[in-house]
Amino acid sequence: MTDVDLTDYEPNPKQILAHNCKAPFLLYGGAVGGGKALALDTPILTINGWSTMGQIKVGDSVFGIGGEPVEVIGTTDVMLNHKCYRVLFDDGEWVVADAEHLWRTQTVIEREINVRRSVGYREARKKARLSTGLGKRPDLAKLNRERKYKYLSANAGGVRTTEQIAGSLLAGPKHDTINHAIPLASTLDLPAANLLIDPYVLGVWLGDGTSV
Repeated sequence: MTDVDLTDYEPNPKQILAHNCKAPFLLYGGAVGGGKALALDTPILTINGWSTMGQIKVGDSVFGIGGEPVEVIGTTDVMLNHKCYRVLFDDGEWVVADAEHLWRTQTVIEREINVRRSVGYREARKKARLSTGLGKRPDLAKLNRERKYKYLSANAGGVRTTEQIAGSLLAGPKHDTINHAIPLASTLDLPAANLLIDPYVLGVWLGDGTSV
């Protein structure tokens, strides 16, 4: 290995954060030019209203999946000649994303797992068991009904690239079931504001189909 002169080296802010991090493991990814691209005209919601992917700059605040404002701390140069896909959602909306863009999705199997881990599914199974297992040991049946279980949490799905999603888009024995689902983002966490009309009243007004 060649010696490197670090006499005049000054770490950047991200390197300082990494150095001071107390976590047992630290993963860092995204080499120069390795961003996960969206089309430049992709609408992006900021705390100051709608913008686009091409207009977002460092210091802007966009919204994370939890609905909270998140500051943009870095951008990449415009990427050209990438393999891209048009991703269509079931509400008719779509975005253009490159093959390596990352998405958190839940597959059909992962969604079925979550159904079996839901409270409603567990309660239904408990009720179905009440009339069984009595036999010669009703005491054991009583213990089983009163037993405290440690339940598995919901399956959060996995992170997949656009290309991986395209390659496994359909599932099921006949390959006719949409395989991937993307969790909905949470409601936006916005500061309180004095509005001309209450949001609920406005929604009822618009939903009525007339402003008369």
